[in-house]
Amino acid sequence: MPANKDFSRRLQILDDCLRRRQRHWTIAALLEEVNRRLAEQFGKCISQRSLYDDLKALNLEYDAPIEKYKNGGDTCYRYADPNFSIYKIPVSPEDISTLRDAIDLLSQVNGFPIAAELAEVLGRLENTVYTNVEGRHALIQFEQNGLALGNQHVHNLFEAIKGKTVLRIQYQPFGKEAKEHIVHPYLLKEFRNRWFLLGRIDGRDDVTNFALDRIRSFKPMLKHPYRENDVFDPDTYFDAVIGVTLPEGAQPEEIILRASAQLWPYLQTKPLHPSQNVLRAYKDGSVKLSLCLVPNYELRMALMSMGPGVVVESPEGLRGEMRGLYEEGCAKYP
Repeated sequence: MPANKDFSRRLQILDDCLRRRQRHWTIAALLEEVNRRLAEQFGKCISQRSLYDDLKALNLEYDAPIEKYKNGGDTCYRYADPNFSIYKIPVSPEDISTLRDAIDLLSQVNGFPIAAELAEVLGRLENTVYTNVEGRHALIQFEQNGLALGNQHVHNLFEAIKGKTVLRIQYQPFGKEAKEHIVHPYLLKEFRNRWFLLGRIDGRDDVTNFALDRIRSFKPMLKHPYRENDVFDPDTYFDAVIGVTLPEGAQPEEIILRASAQLWPYLQTKPLHPSQNVLRAYKDGSVKLSLCLVPNYELRMALMSMGPGVVVESPEGLRGEMRGLYEEGCAKYP
């Protein structure tokens, strides 16, 4: 059990003892009770010195009103206020329900075991405020793909980014041999139920993205100096991009589309991109749209998914690429 959880459990036991006035708690009695419960749960014990440190922590960190008093010739400990508890926090049953809903949502994010840890903490809160909701079931479901490879890496890569740890990654693009890269990780991004790691390959100054389903293995390089992210702003990097691919040197362009009358209601309620703007509405119900985007693979695939319902009017480069894709597709259906 990690040391921080061990410490938290000891404080929980001491808090319970100091609240109970049916017994006079000497240091020896406190030590015996703490070690009894720790041994039952975790098979470990603490020293008397550690017990004194824990009492001091209760006082300093939680402002616990611990007082000494005499019982015969013994020095005993208790809370001066019998109603005090370090677990008496201003959390209502309604607050607990809101937290439970948030954890239910978080648990649907593939690859994040932190939801289970939060659920354990919430369970203790529920016991504290005497509320447990029975028979709960999901009220909202996200699109998930439990079979997608790479999801198992999300948590450990998240920890590497948070800890600013350089990674040695064995990466195998489709149709190519696996290759090792030393990577300074900066950001995890999900797009259409797939995860990507963005970072900088050691010795380079550009941004590289790694699809997690193509990472064969990785390990931390704890002694390798970490380079801080000074190449992109994660909060704005994808503002003019659909997906995760940003070709080097590419700049946003004005893209003009014409959406059919049948497709327009869908694009109106779910815009292709936040920059989507209506330029003109035609009598036949079709609409001319403008977007400010970097033309990339994901944009072309999004346009292909809408078939003849949307036509690229400009720029000519993207229009020619879409024409080529349709011609290639038609050639496969002679």
